[in-house]
Amino acid sequence: MNPRRSRPVSPRRPAGVHCGRSHLLQCPPRPGEERLARRGREHALARAIEQPGSYLALQVSDLFRERGLRDAQRVGRPAEVSVLGERERVPQMPRLHDHPFIHRKYRHPACHIFCWMTGPPPTVMAPMTTTPNSDVNDTVFVLVHGAWHGSWQWAATQRALAGLGAASLAVDMPGHGFDVPLPSGYLLPGQPALLTEKSQLAAVTMDDCADAVLDTLRRVRRYGRVVLVSHSAGGGPASLAAERAPELVDRIVYLSAFVPVGRPRFFDYLSTSENATARGQGLNLGDPEALGAVRINPLSPDPAYVEELRQTHYHDTPVDRFDRWRSALSPDLPLAIPTTPITLTAARWGRIPRTFLRCAQDRALAPAARDLMIAEADRAMPGEPFTVHTLPSSHSPFAARPRELAEALVR
Repeated sequence: MNPRRSRPVSPRRPAGVHCGRSHLLQCPPRPGEERLARRGREHALARAIEQPGSYLALQVSDLFRERGLRDAQRVGRPAEVSVLGERERVPQMPRLHDHPFIHRKYRHPACHIFCWMTGPPPTVMAPMTTTPNSDVNDTVFVLVHGAWHGSWQWAATQRALAGLGAASLAVDMPGHGFDVPLPSGYLLPGQPALLTEKSQLAAVTMDDCADAVLDTLRRVRRYGRVVLVSHSAGGGPASLAAERAPELVDRIVYLSAFVPVGRPRFFDYLSTSENATARGQGLNLGDPEALGAVRINPLSPDPAYVEELRQTHYHDTPVDRFDRWRSALSPDLPLAIPTTPITLTAARWGRIPRTFLRCAQDRALAPAARDLMIAEADRAMPGEPFTVHTLPSSHSPFAARPRELAEALVR
């Protein structure tokens, strides 16, 4: 590349950011900065600095970028860089004991390649307070939503997971998400026939939902560690998927979710005396058997109904934000999800390490019912007992506390 034809440097370049482009010839390093990039021979243009307790800092040239620098990992001496699937040795430089700081990657606004930053970190790049597991960079979280929700519920949690270095993929089960058909009068004035119109989701089965989860698990098995996370009613399809293909799951996490071990149907736990204190008993509309679905009305014009919906599922979410959340909810939960019995075995589901995330302020699933599920599962299949953690949240921590939820998942 001809250095005279370089692009101008963005005026927003943070202090200490360097990349391998020749336009830096026009940008001398500022005081206290260390220019890491250089040009050299054609096939491996890079230099490395390693400092105790820091990440390996690399700067790459245009040619290196064009050839596809895939990863810069924390490695021993001499440093190794993966280029197009091959490993190349990079000469180890002397330690720079006076180097002020080495931290995260930054996408340079002028050349749009990833660079490493030196110097004091800008506030926007502040590190997370929780130290994730050492293998989080090779972990993918498969996220399964609960009743009336969809993959969209996990968006803020996925951003927080990405900040911790973890990949994630959220599933839309059949009968959920923005593509699902609504009752014909749901969006009309007065919502005609909402109490009686049979749901278009009545034919959705538990097998359909488990197959959607399995399809996602197969697609992400290339990761070193796959964690299956389910919320609420999503625990049924997630458990069935894990039972059918335990080799695809390295850990299963229940976020205040149904565990079908002691009792095979979600309704079996919802109807126990332990769950008698749960709120939301009056939210269901019509006859579920006749409708083919458990129907609610998130767009109800009745303020008392809307407030009960918020107090049951989202009481720690501000009222104005809850209005946005409820507008995205689907009114119908296919009846098969809470009513289909699920059989799990110790040889398959029972061999997967499992975690239960309790929501301390949960009002949709009573604490006694939640603890009953955990105790019955551990008693029936003691080989991998539940690891239990508690979040100080409502039934929906992905709405009010997505960062805390992400930190609990990578713990």
